[in-house]
Amino acid sequence: MKHEDITQFLLEELQRKGADDVVLQLSEGENILIKFANNKISTTKAWSSTNLSVFVAKNKKVLISSLKTFDKDTAKKLAEHMMNSINKIQANKDYQGIANGPFKYAEEKEFYDKKIAEMDEEIISLTKQAIDTALKKTKRTAGVFERTSGESYLLTSNNVKARERGTGLYFTIRALIDQNSSGYGSCVSRMKNKMKIQETAEHAANIAQLSKGPKISMSGKFDVLFAPHAFAAIVDHFANNASVFSVESGLSCLNNQLGKKVADSQVTLYDDATIPNGYSSSLFDAEGTPMQRTPIIEKGILKNYLHNASTAKRYKTKSTGNAGL
Repeated sequence: MKHEDITQFLLEELQRKGADDVVLQLSEGENILIKFANNKISTTKAWSSTNLSVFVAKNKKVLISSLKTFDKDTAKKLAEHMMNSINKIQANKDYQGIANGPFKYAEEKEFYDKKIAEMDEEIISLTKQAIDTALKKTKRTAGVFERTSGESYLLTSNNVKARERGTGLYFTIRALIDQNSSGYGSCVSRMKNKMKIQETAEHAANIAQLSKGPKISMSGKFDVLFAPHAFAAIVDHFANNASVFSVESGLSCLNNQLGKKVADSQVTLYDDATIPNGYSSSLFDAEGTPMQRTPIIEKGILKNYLHNASTAKRYKTKSTGNAGL
């Protein structure tokens, strides 16, 4: 049977055995990974994978598993095992169910590129070109180049049936002159014509050049200009604080700050998984809610926490399309 047929079969089995909520996400993909060190390609690996993640809830008891062998007998055994096991675990009193479909989804915007899906030997040549570019100004390089291509199929017990496909290129390089002088660069894209591999290698080499002969500066108070990689880490960590799970866990600095000033008035921050060519952009979240652009901070004011369907019900608001299983 086809993988999607087994997915449908498993949904019916779990419902027949008394599951209240079921979320099944089938992921199929092909990957190519290249690692290089000391100016030479050291590892080339290609593989394909198929995985079905399984989320089941009954009487507010939640269980997660996965299926990797796609036949009816294995699916039946998994359904039986999960429903037997779920009766033995503690209920989650805060659980309020999954999203109710069906939904309409936007069109894919630069999520998939056939040219990337068909890339093979070209990845090796592009890697060698990047190494040569960096070596014009440095002495040693190391890094990773990865190509991904895949499709996701989502099926739930609440009338959600959705699919999307995506591709991606991910490249990083460290260019070194000596033990004290190095530069780093990375780039990502889901569209081949927007991937800037050679520019990234050139950037890493330029940073290495700028770091030559460091000098001790005078002490004092200085303005700091963050490079994109450093600032991205700060923004990512801060945005995670807007997750209602972080808030409820007491791990967020934004607890009880909704509607209050939490940043300078020049700061506006969005959670947006709809950006064309966004490396993590998607049509829907893990329970099928359409992705959207959600303001977290507007002019320094905290506007929203990020919710799934269950937490949105408890807070008497709407899901922001941020479910994760």
